[in-house]
Amino acid sequence: MIISMQGNWTVRVTSKDAAFPQRFVVSGATTGNGTHAGTVGASVAVTGAQWSIAIQHDPGSGFQLSDTKITFPRRSGGNYVFDIQSNDVGADQDFNDLVLTCSTPATINDFIVYGNVTLYSGRCIFNPCRRGPFVIETAAALRDALKNPRLKDVITRLYPERVPGPIDPNPPDPPFKPVVHPRRVGVVHWRRLPESALMTIVGQLIKGAREMRLSRYRTCRFCGRTNPPEWQHGDDVCQCCAVHELGAVH
Repeated sequence: MIISMQGNWTVRVTSKDAAFPQRFVVSGATTGNGTHAGTVGASVAVTGAQWSIAIQHDPGSGFQLSDTKITFPRRSGGNYVFDIQSNDVGADQDFNDLVLTCSTPATINDFIVYGNVTLYSGRCIFNPCRRGPFVIETAAALRDALKNPRLKDVITRLYPERVPGPIDPNPPDPPFKPVVHPRRVGVVHWRRLPESALMTIVGQLIKGAREMRLSRYRTCRFCGRTNPPEWQHGDDVCQCCAVHELGAVH
């Protein structure tokens, strides 16, 4: 199997466990091309935009390609490192006949496409991290951005419709539907009374009911408004102020 590579890497033979002769071949690189011995400790520095590497073995009939697989890249010190493991035509299938370790300096200007290497920093969501567009994707991120005076100035100039207005210290009353229970204030046998007397009595009953009703109104100690009892949270706090001042939930 021939493996495609990009960029500058140091290739080193780290282990060998095979009876057949082993070697690896680099081609298409700027430097480091050629056939290299498969002896532990042998290494070569390879440079180039695009090149390939292959591990070969000789079972007695000449060198041929070995089966290969690569491990996930990992961070080791200041380098990205991964292994190329090979298996020749021998009876085992352990992929340890010849193992090459490839390493390259870890910098934010290099991409590692294969594997799971990550190098995130600050507000970067991908690497290499460069100063680019500042993306605000959530309402929480917008609130955080507006806490920064410079960002707030830019956002206000470019996107004034996105900047929330000032918070009303006295927001509208929350939705509330009071339940009114009727109260009996008197009984009139209207069929027995002349119309004039009936109207007088009804007027007196209405006046009495109104006075009784007003006597139960209370004044809120927070907003100073006078409310009927069904709009009160307690004797001296209205429903609205109980929500905003006391944290009540209705």
